[in-house]
Amino acid sequence: MRGLDIIPPLVWVDNYAFNYESMKSYYEDLFSEENLKNKPYQPTMSGDAITSYMSNHKKQPHRQQHNKDYNQWLNDNLMELFCKVYGYKPDLTRLIVTNSWSNKQRRSGKTRTHHHKTADWVVNAYLSVPENSGKLILYPPNIDNNFGYEPKKIDVKTNDVVIFPAWMYHETEVSQSDEDRVTISYNIKIDITSNVVEASYLV
Repeated sequence: MRGLDIIPPLVWVDNYAFNYESMKSYYEDLFSEENLKNKPYQPTMSGDAITSYMSNHKKQPHRQQHNKDYNQWLNDNLMELFCKVYGYKPDLTRLIVTNSWSNKQRRSGKTRTHHHKTADWVVNAYLSVPENSGKLILYPPNIDNNFGYEPKKIDVKTNDVVIFPAWMYHETEVSQSDEDRVTISYNIKIDITSNVVEASYLV
């Protein structure tokens, strides 16, 4: 017996040259006590870890000028991927960012197992990944019934960009580093109607 690969790959990895040092002041503000007054939606974080998920929407990463070039790069690459591999029509497809946020963790911090099923795809970009700050763990195809597949540990590096389906459960290892591990995440919806007036399109 042999298995048949009847679907394309579900996880994709690329690399983008972020300049994290030039953006540090933005992230200091994003994780500031003023911006996270009530530490919104922290159940997915444990230990020395924090997320800006559901904080001030005007400060979301995808809305920032310093990410304009990244957004264009991401839009171009995702459109090529989705159209060539998954069969979407380029003239009828647009990509909507429904939410974006940043996570920060250091020693003892981790992101717990979760999914993003309100979206279609998740894009995680790794702005700063110190040594021993934790691998990304993916659970294919379902954490409750994984058909014998072991969780996949991805040894992410600074400037990596990982794309995977929003239904895929994922988490991080516990950080063993005293330095900040900083990521940004986009929830992506694929719009094939092209009639959404107030959508927050990627570009």
